[in-house]
Amino acid sequence: MVDETDQNKYLDVIEYFDGLGRLTQTVQVGITPAHNSLVTLQEYDMYGRECATWLPAIIMGNNGNFTNVTDLKSSAITSYGNDSNPYSKTIYEASPLNRVLEQYGPGANWHSSNSSNKVSYLTNDATGNRSCMYFKIDGSGLNASLVKSGLYAAGELYVTEKKNEIGNLSYEFKNSLEQTILIRQMNNNEAHDTYYVYDDFGNLNYVIPPILADKIIKENKSMADNSLEVKQYAYLYKYDERNRCIRKRLPGCDWIYYVYDRTDRLIFTQDGESRKKHEWIYSIPDALGRIVQTGTCRNTDISNENYKDKLVIGTYNVEKGYSFSDFIPENRRYFMNNYYDNYDFLTDRNKELVYEDRPGYGKRYNVNDYSAKGLLTGTYVNTIPAGWEGALDEHSALYYDDRGRLIQSRKSRMSGEAFDNEYLAYNFQGQPVKRLHEHLMTDINQTSELYSYEYDHAGRLIETRHKLNERNEVVIARNTYDELGRLISEQANGQEGLQTDYSYNIRSWTTNLNNSVYRESIEYNNIGNVIYMNEYRHSKRPQYYWEVSMEYDDLSRMTSYADAGYGAAPTTFFEYDKHGNIIYIDRSGVTAEDSYDSCDELTITHSGNQVQSVVDATTVQKHIIHMILEI
Repeated sequence: MVDETDQNKYLDVIEYFDGLGRLTQTVQVGITPAHNSLVTLQEYDMYGRECATWLPAIIMGNNGNFTNVTDLKSSAITSYGNDSNPYSKTIYEASPLNRVLEQYGPGANWHSSNSSNKVSYLTNDATGNRSCMYFKIDGSGLNASLVKSGLYAAGELYVTEKKNEIGNLSYEFKNSLEQTILIRQMNNNEAHDTYYVYDDFGNLNYVIPPILADKIIKENKSMADNSLEVKQYAYLYKYDERNRCIRKRLPGCDWIYYVYDRTDRLIFTQDGESRKKHEWIYSIPDALGRIVQTGTCRNTDISNENYKDKLVIGTYNVEKGYSFSDFIPENRRYFMNNYYDNYDFLTDRNKELVYEDRPGYGKRYNVNDYSAKGLLTGTYVNTIPAGWEGALDEHSALYYDDRGRLIQSRKSRMSGEAFDNEYLAYNFQGQPVKRLHEHLMTDINQTSELYSYEYDHAGRLIETRHKLNERNEVVIARNTYDELGRLISEQANGQEGLQTDYSYNIRSWTTNLNNSVYRESIEYNNIGNVIYMNEYRHSKRPQYYWEVSMEYDDLSRMTSYADAGYGAAPTTFFEYDKHGNIIYIDRSGVTAEDSYDSCDELTITHSGNQVQSVVDATTVQKHIIHMILEI
């Protein structure tokens, strides 16, 4: 990529291929902060399959040349703190199908401990973890029922068994049409099953989450769509003869209705709350399918039957605004108008939104009628609540340069009593280098904010500056990066005393933060869940040390949180239902000055997935100081 202001400044990416046309090395020439190159190595097995992908290695003085493979591997190891496995590895099954059996991510800790993502390709059984219930749909429309009809016969489904890097187990069941039938996640040998049920046309009709699946299997009975359990837990979808979703119901909600025109474009939506008010939410497209107006109406003839032969299109007229074919809204209240392609919507009423050339910022592309073709040029947002006497509407106009980048936006609020204008300037790569925001209001002095952004030669943000009105410009952030492009220091307000330093592991997970106020260390398990944190900081006490450890179940839900505080060990335990809703919290903490005991035993009950009550079994007085310190 060449810099338009200086053609001697550019970034090269060079790719090298072997004699069989396979990519072997990718060189990002001079991309690091010190202008060294990053080189990525791709290795193949004897069958031409990708088997090892190396992390980018720092190569000095490369100039885009091919790097000897042995030297490249050595540099990669050095680039990542002498980690002996700075690459991901893929192992395939011994068959022409080339299916992946095992994948290792980068890092010696994972490779040496056999911590990989493992896959097995199986078929279903009639018992055990590879058994799968067969559900069918009885009836149709709103009178349908979900019926359990035994098990799939052994060998009828394809089963993919997956183990992640810490051995957590899951199964995915698919039929011969590649439709997902069941996803089974195991938590301490307990199955959490989510079933998917389709109609004869392959449309997804039901998603049955674990609690409902257990109920159906246990009670061994059919469940109608209007049954309490199905209403509380299931996801339901209904279709018309054109396979369009015309009804949808989410857990704990009423039906959502969808109405389309003859081109299958969604025009009307009605949820349970809108239905109580006899309202429909409409979204009208133009001839190109772009939404031009949204709002509510109270038409009584809205149905898929009535609109199956209608074509609803919004057309703009300078004098009359938007009009719609085959639809006349009744008791309309519109939320937003969108304008495209030109600026015909600008009139004397909103003349303040006309483009203003501002030196030092992007220039509007203005060539006949094509300057804004295909772009959103303006909006009108009606934010006036029903019955409100004030003026809260908002008009805006958007202007673009010859590359389609937004270079100016102008907004008018409160019927022209307040204005917000924004101007932008970009570099060749399309990154903003200046952003000026001006706020004007009747009888109030103008407020302006200027943000300036500086990047290094590779496009990394290195400095952000801010200027308020005519005050001196200040640096609000200054960033430094390591040779791999990771943020290693950040100065707030541009001051060294407010600098935070970062360090990372081989997977670029943050492991340490350090500044003049505190330092923090973070440890993870092999799938990236935080399992330990400690923090040393200065507070009213001369030295404050805080550490916490976390544990998780096989579904990555936190089950315990142990806080070492001042040397004691307040601990919190969590229990969940099969949907991940917290049902129990047992928390110990400060009950008096430097005294620790059980302070919460919360039992949380749900109706479906909605919290109904929280009951605390303890009567111990909590110590508010500890709560503040935790925050």
